[in-house]
This record gives sequence, C-alpha cells and structure tokens, in this order.
Amino acid sequence: MTLTPKQIGRAAGRIFQSSIPVNWAYRCQEDQEDYGVDAEIEIIGDNEKATGFIFKAQIKGQENVSIINGGSITSFSLSTERLNYYMNQLDVPIILVVVDVTTKKVYWISLQDDQNLSGRLAIANGEGKKNITIHIPCENNLPDGSNELIRAVKDNMTWMKINSLNKINTPINQMLKNSPTKLIDDLIQRNKEFNFYLYIEQYERLLKSKSYKELFNKAKITFDSSSELFDTRFNSAIYIEQVYIHALQNEELKDEHLFNLYNALIGLVRSKRKNGNYRMYVVFLMRSFIIDKLIETDYHAVITKKNTSHDELTSWMLNHENDRIATATASHVQKTISSINKMVLQGNDNFFTDAISRVAIKLGVYAQRLKIDERIESSKYLFNWIDYCLDLAMEICKVQENEALYGKFVLIYATVSTNRDDYGKCFHEAREKLEFINDEDIKFSLNLALEKIAKHKTTFMERSDPDSEIDFFTSRAKQMGFKIDDPEDEMGRIIKQGLLDYNPERVIKNCEHLIMIASRSVGIPAMMVGLYSAAMKYLVCLKKNHVMGGWRLDEIYNSKPLGGFQSEFCKDCQDCKPRSPEWKWTSAWQEEQIELHKDLTSRLERW
Repeated sequence: MTLTPKQIGRAAGRIFQSSIPVNWAYRCQEDQEDYGVDAEIEIIGDNEKATGFIFKAQIKGQENVSIINGGSITSFSLSTERLNYYMNQLDVPIILVVVDVTTKKVYWISLQDDQNLSGRLAIANGEGKKNITIHIPCENNLPDGSNELIRAVKDNMTWMKINSLNKINTPINQMLKNSPTKLIDDLIQRNKEFNFYLYIEQYERLLKSKSYKELFNKAKITFDSSSELFDTRFNSAIYIEQVYIHALQNEELKDEHLFNLYNALIGLVRSKRKNGNYRMYVVFLMRSFIIDKLIETDYHAVITKKNTSHDELTSWMLNHENDRIATATASHVQKTISSINKMVLQGNDNFFTDAISRVAIKLGVYAQRLKIDERIESSKYLFNWIDYCLDLAMEICKVQENEALYGKFVLIYATVSTNRDDYGKCFHEAREKLEFINDEDIKFSLNLALEKIAKHKTTFMERSDPDSEIDFFTSRAKQMGFKIDDPEDEMGRIIKQGLLDYNPERVIKNCEHLIMIASRSVGIPAMMVGLYSAAMKYLVCLKKNHVMGGWRLDEIYNSKPLGGFQSEFCKDCQDCKPRSPEWKWTSAWQEEQIELHKDLTSRLERW
C-alpha cells in the first residue's frame, strides 16, 4: 500500500519521537510561525529542570531513503528556498532529520555551520536552481548517535555566535555615522572584550600544537599594544612565559628572558594601577622565579658543606657565603608562604591554584633540606602546609570540574611525598584521589605517571644531578671572578678542568672496580669554589689496588703516547667488567664510595 505524503509525514514524526532519549523534550511546531520548522527540542536536566539548551528540527519522511556511496551516505533533495531560510534567517541551530518510514531509520545533519553546504548553496543560488541535494553520513543516526547530535548542536551554536558578527555588514559605515558617540565607544570596548577570548583560544591552540615561534610573535605584538585591554595583554604575557619555558634550551638565556618578562609585567600592572590581587600575583611570579634559583643554590650549598666538613680552612672560607644563601632562601620562602596565604584568604582561586602549582615541588625540596639540618619541626610544618594547599587546590578543581588540573595536583602531591618518611602511605592516597576523575584516558595516563614517580623515588641526597651541580659550581666560580673561559687565565684553567672532571662517569663506567678520588690537598681556587675535582686526582682499581694520579682525568686514563691507566692495568685484565648501562654517577654515590673505602682515601691524602 502506497502512503500519502501526510501519512508519511505523521509516521516520520512518530518514528523520530520514539528514537530520541527520554530527557529530550519534544515540542511540535507545525502550527507556529517558523517557516519549515516541525519541532523544537529542549534538553531536560536533573530533577526535570529545563536547561535552556534548545534546537529546532525539520523532519522529512520518505518511504525509501536513497543510500549512495556503498551505503555510507544518505541523499536527500531540499528546496533552495527552504535551505536559504534555514541558513540565513534562523537564529537557533536547526537539524535536518530524514526518516525512512519503511525501515524506521532516522538520519540527521546540522545545517548552518556546514561550510561545504553553504558553498554549494551559493552556487545553486547563482545558477537559479530550485533544489539542492544534501548528503548525510549514515553514521549520523538515531538513537545511536544522540550524543554526537548534541555535540554537533553545540558546535553549531558556537559557530552561529561568531558568525553573527558578519551579519553587521551593510551599510556599517552609514550606521556608525548615525550612531551616538557613546554607542561607538561601547562598540570599541565590546570588540576589545571579544578579542580577549579570540586571542586566548588562538594562543591555546598554538601552544598545544607546539607552534612556539608563531605563538611568541602573536602574543608579543598583543602584549606590547597599549590599545588592547589590560587583561588581554596580561594573558598574552603568560603565554609568552610558556614559550620561554618550553622552547628555550639555553638555561641562562631562558632565565634572562623570564626575568625581563616578569619585570615588564610588574611595570604593566603598576602603570595601569590595577588592584592588589594583580600586584600581589605579578610580584609572586618574580618571587617564584627567584625562589626556584635560591632553593637550588641552597641545596648545592648543603652538598658543598657536606663535602668540606673535614677541612676546617675550606669550611671557614665557604661558611659565610653559605649562610648568606641560607638566609636569603629562608626569607623568600617565608614571603612566598605569606603571599599564598593571602590569596587563600581573599578567595583568589585561580591565582592561588597557579601559584601553588609553581612552587609546591621546590618547597618540598626545601622542607627536606630543613630535615637534613635537623630542623624537624620546621620541616614538618612546611610539609603539612604544602599538603593543606594541595588539598585545597584539588577541591577547587573539583568545583570547577577541571579534571586535567586536578590530576596535575595529584602528581605534584606524589612528587613532594617522595621526600617523606611515609611516602608509601602518600602514594596510596594519591591513587585514591584519582577516583574523582571520570575521563578514563586522563586517569590511565596519571596512573602511569604515578608508577613512574614511585619507581624512581629517591631520597633528597640521591636525587643530586651532576649537571645541575656543575652549573652551580660554574655560577659560583664566575661570581668569585674566575675567568673559566679565558685560556690565558691560569686560575680559570684550573677551575675549568675541575668542572670537566667533576663527573668521572665517562671513565669509571668502563669498569665496575674503578673509582676517581680527588686529593684533599687542594689549592686556593678549589677551596674557594668548594670544587675538589679542581685538584690532583687519582684513578683507583679497588679490585687490585692499582693507582695512578694526575691533574686531568682523561690523561690519567688514556695518556698518549706514553699510555695511561687503561693500557697499563685494564687492557689485559680478566676482572675488567663494564658497569650496567643503567648506572649513573652522582655525588651521593661518590660519598658512599669514599666512606666505604676511607682507609684507602686516608692513605692517598698522605701522598
């Protein structure tokens, strides 16, 4: 039996209604003034409350829908007059629904934001065509594709908001001439406010794609523009900061640029006389930059103090400098804590979460350093304060439904906990905190990160990094006036050789019985810097007690043409066995070896 058009239409409407979720309110619009709109759909939230999320639907039924392209595309013909109305007149999203009343399959497509369809419609209008063919992917179906339909409507809404600006087209110059001055001022201000969101979206996409050069160029122009809003310029600076952090490999150059950027931000805030929240935040940015360097320097001062404790003269020479560093670090830590406490009391959630994420790990290192100095109560207080701040930050993330940032704080909590005696309990708590996260991909990646942190958990002293220690000694030598880059400067050459030989891994990795021991009889340059490798050193075979000394480690090991330690003792040695590829030299490992073989060390010191 052949159905009439009205019967097909009624059947299509009933099939469509039966295919939508129960929380979609269907309102018939056939008797409304909207031309060619059959229904209005509103999403109903919890407790049967209307959400205001509304879109229109044009429902078209056919006895047999045309399927092309091997069953992947539904083909449907619509009048250009009707489509022009949908594309250019409606100010709410509309979904074209095509129903096969025979198979009861329902297909859908979002119209207004379809740029390909818009282009084809323009051509059809130019050619005077009465109808246009619309292609709908068969995967766009109901009820299976209801979530995809909602996402498509959201995308359409976003596109329509942006595209609405294009409707102010002609004659805009005449409109402005006839407008009062206040309206023009308001339009300029609104445009600047709109630019703020456009820039942020643009910057975020460039950052995610790691297009650092393009991001820097765009953000720098905006930051330097005095005509842009303060908030726009301020946020541009924050993205410039991200470029410096991620793209600059030279640490000295990175530090210089960051320092100058923070200074420029402080100047911007002061020139615009912004409120206390902004002033406090930009000062905090500079302080977090300084405290990062101070805690690192203070940490290496602890290493130097440990390495020179047996030498009264060297200890006396270094104590004054170390005390100065410790005092400055403690002062900045106290000011940092005070600033963050103010942010909490004033309810500056966004500033607070950003601030604590910047300094929590470094403050955890400082808390452990206090513990090493047997300042147990101070260390305990600082660890507890960090825990409180991280818990508060995670609660804020829950309220904001920001799972990615929440996960970041869980990892920070786990990292800080590696220095604590009860780190096992803390790691268990960190895993429990991940239960809040619903996104399975985020949760999976965070669990992997936690496993990595737990696997590589090290104590404070074991975490010493030779490269950062060399950087510390290099900086100290330059501050003391040693010209380590001047080949004509004798003192500079001594220190430079000490820096080169500080990490002997390149040599002693060749045999598990090898160790380098620096003589404790050092000159004034090595004493001043606290760099014992800038002195006479010995290469020792712990297995057979072979010893060879000299000033340059590489020459001791492989001197040419006379030969060195390698050709003399290692070449035909049956006990020579390379260290594991995973083994890495650290100053902590070196101290352990010195302690284990202190009898040998004391004999060498008498040479």
